[in-house]
Amino acid sequence: MKYTGHSKKEKIKINAVIITISTSRYKAIESGRKVEDPSGDIIEERLVRYGVDVKGRETVKDDLSIIRSTIKKWLRKVNLIITTGGTGISPSDTTIEAIKPMLDKELTLFPTLFALYSLADVGTSVLLSRTIAGVIGKTLIFCLPGSRGAVSLATEKIILPELGHLINMLYGLE
Repeated sequence: MKYTGHSKKEKIKINAVIITISTSRYKAIESGRKVEDPSGDIIEERLVRYGVDVKGRETVKDDLSIIRSTIKKWLRKVNLIITTGGTGISPSDTTIEAIKPMLDKELTLFPTLFALYSLADVGTSVLLSRTIAGVIGKTLIFCLPGSRGAVSLATEKIILPELGHLINMLYGLE
């Protein structure tokens, strides 16, 4: 039996920012080169199709303090932040470490759901896919890996199906 106790349709407007965390892309942009961001494009396309107003997109280097200051800058402007990239296990991957201490509440099952859905696509390589989600004040935040497959899967199968419900709960509308 499927649970239907809460509305899946948001009762307030959702405004979002997409933050791509990639030192190589950031350096390329800084040097004046045009840089593709296919994962950011996928997230934006899915959000817009859902009806979310995407207020901005940024590319930042994978640096703890820069990630945190970028998140803080957007907190009062949007109620949804989605990051992509910087979630691996290399020494330079710091997205999770930057954002986890900022969370007021963590959506602890998001990484589990992501791993379960990803297992069929990538097999045991899912072990390398670190993710986190939660709430900072009145803003939802989802930190996704940088691959196109990962962002597509997370937005389509997890985030968008629950987004209205999450926003309604966050604002005490349910």
